[in-house]
Amino acid sequence: MRDKEVGTLVILILAILIFSFTFSNFINIRITGNVVNGGITGFGTATNIIISNYWAPITYSAVTCYDSDNGKDYYIAGYITIGSTRYDDLCTSQTKLREYYCFNNNKKYVNFNCPYGCSQGRCNTAPTCTAGWKCKDTSTLAYQNTDCTWTSLTPCTYGCLDNACSQGSSIEIIKGMRFDPSYYYNKGYSAATLAAKIASDAQTNGVNTIFMYSYNPTYGAFYKTTYQDTAVEGGFGSQDMLKELISAAHAKNIKVVAWLPVNNFKKVWDNHADWREKTKSGTDYKPATDLYLLSPLHDSFQTWYQGFLNDLLTTYPGIDGIEAAEGVIDWTWDWSVDYNPVANQKYLAAYPSGTLGDANWKIFRASGMTKLHQILIQVAHSKSKQAYVVQTWSSKSDGHLMLSSAIRDGSGFDFDGIMNLADKPNYIAAELIWQEQASNYNNPTIFTPDWTKQATEEFITNVNKRTNAIVHVELSTFGAYTPTNAQFQTSLQHALTGTQGADFYDHNLVETKAAWPNVKAVYSTVI
Repeated sequence: MRDKEVGTLVILILAILIFSFTFSNFINIRITGNVVNGGITGFGTATNIIISNYWAPITYSAVTCYDSDNGKDYYIAGYITIGSTRYDDLCTSQTKLREYYCFNNNKKYVNFNCPYGCSQGRCNTAPTCTAGWKCKDTSTLAYQNTDCTWTSLTPCTYGCLDNACSQGSSIEIIKGMRFDPSYYYNKGYSAATLAAKIASDAQTNGVNTIFMYSYNPTYGAFYKTTYQDTAVEGGFGSQDMLKELISAAHAKNIKVVAWLPVNNFKKVWDNHADWREKTKSGTDYKPATDLYLLSPLHDSFQTWYQGFLNDLLTTYPGIDGIEAAEGVIDWTWDWSVDYNPVANQKYLAAYPSGTLGDANWKIFRASGMTKLHQILIQVAHSKSKQAYVVQTWSSKSDGHLMLSSAIRDGSGFDFDGIMNLADKPNYIAAELIWQEQASNYNNPTIFTPDWTKQATEEFITNVNKRTNAIVHVELSTFGAYTPTNAQFQTSLQHALTGTQGADFYDHNLVETKAAWPNVKAVYSTVI
């Protein structure tokens, strides 16, 4: 046979074999396949083949296990399907979840105990809340923590609304009195007998809260402490005046609040020169002989201050609250401080293109003072105690109160910054002392006892229900201005009108000037 004929025969044989193979597979497909809506099911991946001269897609109908949440996810309400059967994750009790999943293409499930309960086919996630003061219910203001627990429950006499006790309400209206033990030396009192007198005078004249000067920046604590860099005052302090007063006052249902310095501590100043406030030239800032001002932005001082407060509240768990009293950075309002190296470093890190002493610097240095107040508030609330803040709200020459921002930039104390904290003080007190302003401006025409009414109304507006407002007045002499008992009574009455409390300075002056009837006349009118 010729070569050409052999080649033709080989090609013919190969063509027959290829056709036979293709046809046999075609026949097999026709026999085992099922035409559904123009398609064929029962074969591998979708493809196209010719049957009766038209194309038809092929899809699988093999049984598989499908899991909507891709395994054991206890916090998604998922399901699995086996063929046409569906199995949904479900709660078999308030705390137990039946979670379905696929394993080797088969149905499996596990019973899982949900830490925070089970609902709608899934475990509940851990509760999270924004920390802050909120209405726990219609009659209770409380502090809610990030884990949604509540502390510092405060009954609201007139109801709780918009996360604040309704105007004029709180746990009770504060009818406060200030008490400084240092005025009673050489008068024959022991700590116990003085405490009994203070508590008795308070009860007789309607006082329900005593703010006790508890730590003297120079001489130390009027209570027992061994905390680092502190001292115990050698007279009433060594007799534990705070303990005696808490006992005597509580026996008469009167609260005691420890009135404390914020950044003025002599022993800390002596032992930690690098913590001191500094002038621009790097020297220590010492505007007065009894001021030992520490830099609020210094981390080590912040840590010390937190420990100082924890030590007090741990040692005296019966105390009702603590107060940050008149914290200040710039005593002379001349922007000459605080240039502590740590404060400088923090500012330039926050404002790389900033300049020490510029407008942003004034705001930034006040943030350190706000941080110290935040520490006091958080420590108080962690021990379920009340937190108080007091500071002078200065006036302009026309009698209107200064803006909070002006006080912030001048002194470093930021009223608005403190009231805007997530964890707010229970009370903020403004010192609105008419005779002090009359002396500052030598203007007894604008600044009279009745000025207290206007100033109190402006203070209430500034607080804007962010916390409870207290107004502080005094019997003290400022310059040429000494209030009479009647003038003191007038200012105290204005201070208590529309606020959540008032307090006066102080027990010694009222005693010396025989002004108890004036106190009682005001405080007896408020329940």
